[in-house]
Amino acid sequence: MRRYSQEGIKKALAIVAIIILVILVGHMVETTSFNSKVHEAKGPDDSKASYMDFADRQDSTSSWLKRDFDLKGKTVDLQAKTVDGTVFNRSPEEISTWKMTLRIKGDCFINNAWCGVVEIHQFVGTDKEAVQKLDLRNYQLENVDLEYLYDGDLLIPLQKGDYLVYYPSEKDDEVPVAADSELTIGMIFYYLDAVDLSDYEISYSYHKGMNEGLAFYILIALTIIWLGLLTMMLVARATYRRAINEMELRTSGLSYMSDIYDIIYIIDIETDELTPVTADEESEKHRPEHMGARDQLLNLFAMDAAGPYVEMMQEFADIRTLSERLEKQSIACEYLSKTHGWTMIRFLAMDREPGQPLKRVLFTIQNIDEEKQFTEEREQQILRTGIESKSKSFFFDIMSDRVKTGVGSMVDEATEISGEGGDEKLLARADKIRDTGSTLLTLTERLVDASDICAGTLKLNPVQYSFRQMITGVAGEAREEAEEKGIAFAADISPKIPDRLIGDAPRIREIILFLISKSIRHVKEGGITLSVFGKETEGKEHLLISIKDTGDGFREEDLKRLTAHWAEPEHSWNFTKEEPGLGLIIAHEMLRLMDSGLGIISEYGNGSEFYFELDQEIKDPAPIGPMEL
Repeated sequence: MRRYSQEGIKKALAIVAIIILVILVGHMVETTSFNSKVHEAKGPDDSKASYMDFADRQDSTSSWLKRDFDLKGKTVDLQAKTVDGTVFNRSPEEISTWKMTLRIKGDCFINNAWCGVVEIHQFVGTDKEAVQKLDLRNYQLENVDLEYLYDGDLLIPLQKGDYLVYYPSEKDDEVPVAADSELTIGMIFYYLDAVDLSDYEISYSYHKGMNEGLAFYILIALTIIWLGLLTMMLVARATYRRAINEMELRTSGLSYMSDIYDIIYIIDIETDELTPVTADEESEKHRPEHMGARDQLLNLFAMDAAGPYVEMMQEFADIRTLSERLEKQSIACEYLSKTHGWTMIRFLAMDREPGQPLKRVLFTIQNIDEEKQFTEEREQQILRTGIESKSKSFFFDIMSDRVKTGVGSMVDEATEISGEGGDEKLLARADKIRDTGSTLLTLTERLVDASDICAGTLKLNPVQYSFRQMITGVAGEAREEAEEKGIAFAADISPKIPDRLIGDAPRIREIILFLISKSIRHVKEGGITLSVFGKETEGKEHLLISIKDTGDGFREEDLKRLTAHWAEPEHSWNFTKEEPGLGLIIAHEMLRLMDSGLGIISEYGNGSEFYFELDQEIKDPAPIGPMEL
């Protein structure tokens, strides 16, 4: 990572730290202020989020009569009842503390209260005024300082103007009061005529923890961002220390590519950085190094590509989608440059890890103007000779049909001889005749295909087919052929590919089996792998089919000759024994009819990979599912 990137991270760290500190202090002040504020609700005021309501308890044991009670020398019938006070907390916050003040409006006696402590203010405004806190559930008479009567029950007289303060019991879970809940307390009063408990109020405070509220989650998010930035800075420092040595290694390892490509860059997709490996001084002067890799590529094609190609090339060079598009080793695209003529750019995967997004790629630029002109001239020549080729093809079709008829009869006769038994030498010769005849039939079929291709009469027959059935048959034949040679065969088929597609399944099957057979013939040790992946695009399934082997691979000059054959089809049938076979040309031409083409990646001594891409119309999106081939 560059120095300016590290400095940017340092600034971001400082800014985020300041924001975290400001929000933290503000959150602490706001929470403290919220928790310390005292709220009041007078009577059953349900307009408040929290309030209290008094009501007589309605069960049969909640009121009774104490007959013939001696009230200071006077015999009276003293009534009693239980009254419930309910605290309603409709707030989203819990009530941490509360107390209730009840003002007495007429003569009465308080007998009991649960579960908290009652602070009694008796005979308020007189010379006998007394104040005492009592737990009316648990007391000793000798500890009662107030005026009282006792007849098996403690009766503390109250008169108009006196008042009670009820403090809830934390031990009995009267505090805190949970959010959106209710809490009921009870009291017992004695009276002569009536008792009026309508004058009361409740004061309370809410509690909100530091881990509540939007500010807390913002703090968590900012802290995570800050830790992420810190990690990035530490990684950046370590990366920067290794950058020079690592670049030297990369440059030395990639220097051989400078003979092929005019410009080579390494692009780090994760950090959006572009590093030159080989580039001319003139292009480097105009490269906007202050931009990220993606913006540099967009700027390149905005400046260099001819008008119709600008949008297409900017879309192709968008590194944000490379990880999805670069399913094989490389992808390439041609465009018309304003200054250099026809130019090819290519992305090549680096450091690919299975199942992980692509992290780095090579970006190359190659001038192909002379090759393009040569190809166009050859295409015109091919077009001029098309009529002659069709005449030759007609004659060839007649001759090949007669050859297939004769050879087919010979193969059938040899098969019958082999099945009858008899002399071992005769059977061996019959087997040899049968095998040779089968090879001639296969070669004749290829020559027919080649003739049709030359004449332009080869046609496709797209119909609905089962992809699962087709690929299962291919894998079965391939495995049998591989086992006969004693090499391994593996298949990696994406289970998400739709089963019902529309295309020329026999041609596709023929191409895959040919490529597999060719790979098997060139593998001495190891094996081959058939891989098929798919991606749905606008009602079509885009298939990538690859056959990779561990054989000797192609020499560079062989690949060049093969490419030349593809560019010059009228000369593509003149092969020496060592050159690539006719079947590859036919496979490539069949694929061209399907708007595709055959690709080859090969390093001599390290095997080869044949691949092609096809668009098949989806008939039914139901996938083939997992396949054990």
